[in-house]
Amino acid sequence: MPAQIGYFDTLKSVAGKVFTYLASITLTGTDGKTITVTQDTALDEAVAMSSKAPKASPVFTETLTAQAATLTPGTTIITNGDMELDANWASEGTPTVNERSTTQVHTLTYSRKFTVDAASEGIRQTGISLTGGHVYKATVWIYGDGSNSADMYFYSAAGGTYYKSGGANAVIYPASWTKVEWMFLVSASAADFKFAIISGPGMTGGTWYVDDVSLTEFPLTVSGDMYLTGNARVVIPTFANNAAAIAGGLLPGQFYRVNAATDPEPLYIVH
Repeated sequence: MPAQIGYFDTLKSVAGKVFTYLASITLTGTDGKTITVTQDTALDEAVAMSSKAPKASPVFTETLTAQAATLTPGTTIITNGDMELDANWASEGTPTVNERSTTQVHTLTYSRKFTVDAASEGIRQTGISLTGGHVYKATVWIYGDGSNSADMYFYSAAGGTYYKSGGANAVIYPASWTKVEWMFLVSASAADFKFAIISGPGMTGGTWYVDDVSLTEFPLTVSGDMYLTGNARVVIPTFANNAAAIAGGLLPGQFYRVNAATDPEPLYIVH
């Protein structure tokens, strides 16, 4: 039999009426053989009983450590987001320039430059597949000219849905590298999403440089409790009913709303 360790709360009498406290013994032996008990003398307390103070009850201390939630997005869905290849970025509308550039670079060797002479012109990437009920985080580094505005958005013709970075208004980006990030929840799955960066309404000119574009998918791998504080918010997709939510790509256990004119408005769980 393999060596075993046993713990005994007992006292052993030794010469001179002194006691040894056996905190641990080791049992060793072989199958079919006699077990030998060996004392671990390193744990002896050979003190006369009359002078030995009683042992205090053991005290256990515990440290409670709050574990922060670990958010783990997936890999980027955008192709050639670092702009190192002269590919994957077609013209949206008819920009006068759409090219790889070394004039202004955020990281590595190249960025993507586009120049326009009208509104709604720029660059795009198409054929992006997004899943309904999932949250995505977009990140773009952009270098503007400080006077002309630009829009960034994801759009699905099948769903007729826009997910814009600047809300309702286009944004004037300065002549320096600016990081733009936003998160959005996709209401319905589609494989025809387009990501575009274009000149804003009323623009008759402008030049922008774009670099380090990424789109990462959540749901997240969350370790520990996650709390929303400050200005954080959760956007809940709207569906007519449970069947519509499933058709839109939601999974059992996920939430949806029906946009009912009630206060408070109830949430529903996909089943």
